[in-house]
Amino acid sequence: MTKYINLTTLSCGRQKPPQKLALCDTIFAPESEEVKVRYGVESISLLGLSIIIVILFVVLGIILVVTMKLQAKRAMKVLNKFEGRKVLDIQSCANFFGQESLGHTQVRGNGVLVVTEDEIYFEMWVPKREFRILVSSIQSIETPRSHLGKTKGHPLLKVIFQNEKGERDSMAWLVKDVYSCKERLEKIIKQNSR
Repeated sequence: MTKYINLTTLSCGRQKPPQKLALCDTIFAPESEEVKVRYGVESISLLGLSIIIVILFVVLGIILVVTMKLQAKRAMKVLNKFEGRKVLDIQSCANFFGQESLGHTQVRGNGVLVVTEDEIYFEMWVPKREFRILVSSIQSIETPRSHLGKTKGHPLLKVIFQNEKGERDSMAWLVKDVYSCKERLEKIIKQNSR
């Protein structure tokens, strides 16, 4: 049976100066009965806990703002590569699920996905890599929930295309509005096939 006792009355009712014990230290009373001592738990007040929670939210807010600014900055840097070309869609934080021909062991990563009239361009942030798919090589667009054994439980934008070797290949991304992105790409493919 666990008892909570006052630290000043540990043995025979005599007063002892308080001892510093860690949270839930186990001590033994004179009758060899195991007693757990709660020390410091009551000193954490509701105000202290509230302050810690507020600080955590402020830190998370700062991290979110910095991340969003970094995404916007990277998107603008990529967009500058397409100066003078018509950009139809840009996803500043697309999550890349890999290229089929490179196998299952690829690292998933975030980056900027740009769709123009003649190509799909993706620049991954870490590790820094570039991928290009010519619109003329696209065979179809799908929205599966997984690619190369990886999933996040949401529909992905999967582009099936013919690679430089003339083989069937595919890439997939998690994007904000997968269905409108798919619709835009299908319109571009239809226009280019004329």
